Amino acid sequence: MERVIPDFEHLSQDRLRALVATGIALNSELSLERVLERVVESAATLTGARHALLELAGADGEGGRLVGFGIDSSSREAAGEILHGPGTLSESILIRGKPFAHLYLAAKRNAQFFTAEDEELLRALTTQTAVAIEMSERVARDSLRRVVAAQELERRRLSRELHDETAQTLTSVLLGLQSIVEATDAERAAAEAERLREIVTQALQDVRRLAVELRPK
Repeated sequence: MERVIPDFEHLSQDRLRALVATGIALNSELSLERVLERVVESAATLTGARHALLELAGADGEGGRLVGFGIDSSSREAAGEILHGPGTLSESILIRGKPFAHLYLAAKRNAQFFTAEDEELLRALTTQTAVAIEMSERVARDSLRRVVAAQELERRRLSRELHDETAQTLTSVLLGLQSIVEATDAERAAAEAERLREIVTQALQDVRRLAVELRPK
């Protein structure tokens, strides 16, 4: 933001204040989708355009997804008719030196053409937008890393439970079976068998619980 203001001191104070406020709003958005929606709306508001369209760069170099304001962005033909006519204004958004999107403005209110000041304003806005997009991507990456780290901790906990509790239970069952084999009377063998049945029942419940915790939401 500090870099934008000195480069555009010739803008009117009202438009400069609006540009600064827009930059702050853009950088407050944490999701990429909200940044894209806000930039087309802000571009139209700041320049007085009736129509604004953001065309994301496709993977093959062709035009990608469209995000519009005051225009039906679901129809590429309809958008093209409006935005490729006379009196339009456009500017690229570059991320790390590569084209990320192209911002088009059309149909300036109360005027036939956009002014040089509008061009300066749009260039400053696309610069701010590039910063906001990189910020949203960084937030998304950090969030993903936190989710993966939490999942890894959960996997370790479940692994410990499987190893410690289940292995201990199975060891108890083996020892109990040996006691039954070595029992000298039927009553003692029956009591040990009942105890083992309770241990196995509890073990099954624990395994079911672990299976539920392992199942993705």
